[in-house]
Amino acid sequence: MRKKLSRAGNSACLILDKPLLDLLGLTAMSFVELSTDGRSLTIKPAGVVSTRSVMKRPQPPSKKRRERPHPSLTLRAWARSQLRS
Repeated sequence: MRKKLSRAGNSACLILDKPLLDLLGLTAMSFVELSTDGRSLTIKPAGVVSTRSVMKRPQPPSKKRRERPHPSLTLRAWARSQLRS
């Protein structure tokens, strides 16, 4: 099979047709292993990798939220203090 490389920014990409992806059991989000002997390029399906662990972005540390009483409770406390005065 003969394919032409396509330009993607400053890189080149190789478009694989759906029948070829199906034959190898790959999807658009699959990981592959690339190897070369200096003259040819070999593409093999990679071992099972969880895309969730690879694609997961680190979350910034959460700020502890200050707990506040419900507004109606605050109003009750204020009303009681006014009655006592």
